[in-house]
Amino acid sequence: MDKTAQSSDSPAVLTCRLPDGTELSRLGMGAMRLPQTAPGFAGPIDEPRATELVDYCMQHGVNYYDTAYIYHGGASEVVLGRALARHPRESYHVADKFNVQANPDYRAQLAQQLEPWGPVT
Repeated sequence: MDKTAQSSDSPAVLTCRLPDGTELSRLGMGAMRLPQTAPGFAGPIDEPRATELVDYCMQHGVNYYDTAYIYHGGASEVVLGRALARHPRESYHVADKFNVQANPDYRAQLAQQLEPWGPVT
């Protein structure tokens, strides 16, 4: 994997180049615990603060984001999707996951989870 500078704002951010040429930042942002409006485990997300966090990451060369349907009761995907929608779609990559065994209609579950990310190529 090649090491290259990703952002002029943060030249220390290195990328991993995948075999297909895709470059992912070595540092990613996980959305399992986003800023909340109330204390507790997976409470309501403070969307303005979460959006500010995503914007900060994007400005500093982070282009890899991780979420799952179970994070914040499904709200993580929605909030992360809205925050990332403020940026060009080709400027970020998202890892999402789901439990095939939890929903026998996994195709419908996957389609629902992909909605926040826009067209998939």
